[in-house]
This record gives sequence, C-alpha cells and structure tokens, in this order.
Amino acid sequence: MTVEDQIRIELMRRAVALGEELVRLADDLGLSIAGNHICQGVEMMRAHAEDAGLALGE
Repeated sequence: MTVEDQIRIELMRRAVALGEELVRLADDLGLSIAGNHICQGVEMMRAHAEDAGLALGE
C-alpha cells in the first residue's frame, strides 16, 4: 500500500467520522431531515471507499 493510499484511507475515515458526528448533532437538535441527508452522504462515502478498495477498518 502506498503512502497516498494510506492518506486517502485516513482522510476517508475522518470524513466518515465527521459525518457520523454531524448526524448525531442533527438528531440532538431535532433536525431529522438534515440528519438523513448527512447519513446518505456518509453511506455514499463508505460505498465509494469500498468500490475503490479502501478498507476503512470500522
């Protein structure tokens, strides 16, 4: 695995973690529609990582 791959994996992990935190925050604030949209984005990032062969190791 190249250094670039490791960087991509780490950035994707951080983006997914941030998205998950935003979903929790939206839920806490009663913004369920926003939470759903953010969740969809997180799922798209996970799917992209899987398609690209990046193991996020969650």
